[in-house]
Amino acid sequence: MNICAPQLGMSPTSTLGGEVYDRETLLRLARAGHTLHILLPNGKSHDHHKNFRFSSTWLHHIAPPHLYNLFLLPFALYLAAKNKIQLLRIHVPEFFGPSVWLFKKFFPNIPVVGHYHLDETGWLFNLINGIFLPSYDLIIADSHYLAKRLRKKFHLPTHRVQVIHCGTDTVNLKPGVKDPGLIKKWHLKDKKILLYLGLFIKRKNPQFVIRMFHRIKSKQPNTKLIMIGKGPEEATLKKLVHSLDLTDDVIFPGPQYGKEKLKYYQTADLFIFPSNNEGFVLSILEAMATGLPLLVPNTVSFPEAVTDGKNGYLLPPNKQSLWVQKCLKLLLNNRLRHTMSIQARQKAVKNFSWEKCTAMIASSYQQLIK
Repeated sequence: MNICAPQLGMSPTSTLGGEVYDRETLLRLARAGHTLHILLPNGKSHDHHKNFRFSSTWLHHIAPPHLYNLFLLPFALYLAAKNKIQLLRIHVPEFFGPSVWLFKKFFPNIPVVGHYHLDETGWLFNLINGIFLPSYDLIIADSHYLAKRLRKKFHLPTHRVQVIHCGTDTVNLKPGVKDPGLIKKWHLKDKKILLYLGLFIKRKNPQFVIRMFHRIKSKQPNTKLIMIGKGPEEATLKKLVHSLDLTDDVIFPGPQYGKEKLKYYQTADLFIFPSNNEGFVLSILEAMATGLPLLVPNTVSFPEAVTDGKNGYLLPPNKQSLWVQKCLKLLLNNRLRHTMSIQARQKAVKNFSWEKCTAMIASSYQQLIK
């Protein structure tokens, strides 16, 4: 296949969910023999492959993202006119609706696929999607929850929305021994470790993790909390830690990548992620791949990854007492934690590898082209 894939970014070091998704799936499509014509803002870093064909805009930074339509449309029209592409692949359809609508006017027989990850609630997103989503031949949603929301909100036919779950690296991300370097650096010897990994933004509810840990610490003193990430809430979180007298027990190591991030997963005992609104969270899948039991809300797409009582617990949002209870249960019961660890790893390998995800995407593309 020859695919046009405009991107706002696909950095090899990015931890943003949508950018990671595009980077991993596009790279695996290229390895499978498909040619990707990729438009990027000037100067953006990216992986290299013989089947990648990169072009750049003259701007380094495009904000708001909707301005990318001015670059995407001529790029896609040129490739289509030269018979270089068989399909147009769009990430985040709400940014590129006008371009897709005009592209289909010129090339109605070239299918357009939109990849969708989060149910945005802003009026502008809803307006743009309501007008332009019908222009897409297929929307690929990363969860059944999101697919249902899109069909209902934008009156899309069932066959125009397909569910393909995100993946994770089940080869390199795997269970392992606690890292002695981290244990020494952060004074973690004989401690039980709770881990949060994600952006420090209100939507992901990181304050809840700290307040919950405060209660856990009062009952189980040999615990530590690691908060990996960055974001606008970081200063507020650190102030909260100080006010609760947890400065020595809550660790902020900053963003982590590659092998360093793996060390933190392998050193932790369980993973906590109390977000209020998500797509299909990649850090959840990474934690599963490394064998961590999970505590997550029983809302949005989380039940599609976590089976309550099997590889973690699904809990009512913000019901702190129950989160504390289940967390303590896991911390105190080594056998239960070990059983859930095995089941988490098995589920990740069986259902959520990038290879499986990309193979399903390629199959959907090929069916549209045919």
